[in-house]
Amino acid sequence: MSLFAVAGTTIHIGAARAGWMARRVSASDFSGETWLEVPDVQSIGRAGGEWALEEILLPDPAAPDAGPITGHMKTAIGPARLQLSMGASDGDEAYDRLLAAYHGEPAYGFRVVFPNGSERLFVAIAVSWNDVLDAANIALATEVGLMFQSSMVHLDPEGREFNPETGMRA
Repeated sequence: MSLFAVAGTTIHIGAARAGWMARRVSASDFSGETWLEVPDVQSIGRAGGEWALEEILLPDPAAPDAGPITGHMKTAIGPARLQLSMGASDGDEAYDRLLAAYHGEPAYGFRVVFPNGSERLFVAIAVSWNDVLDAANIALATEVGLMFQSSMVHLDPEGREFNPETGMRA
């Protein structure tokens, strides 16, 4: 796998998922999804996650009479937040679906497609919406905050899914 520029990366929104409960997902959770490409994307931001840690005190086997040493244990992957920046495209079907996601409660499926053909799939809720009105001579932009409600599926350019349980692709 070689490095590639992210220019040309697209993000797509799927249908509302009423009653969705946060959970791990696989590519099969997105089969049959009808995707709408979000227009005029300027930045997709960072997408991923971070483990919550629990601090634990451990005795030092090399120096049992010394105080304990501090260790850390992974407990859960916390929800990630993605900040999507795009041109304001009132009337575009994908833009309006994002606006509906912000005003409503359901989670939605999202798909990021990279120029090399690899993809990321996840479910998120739209938790913020801001029209960016910074300067009179700048095009109107919109920023949408997406809070993950699932794990992220990693597909390589051949469509093989990374399995976090085995560390392999299939």
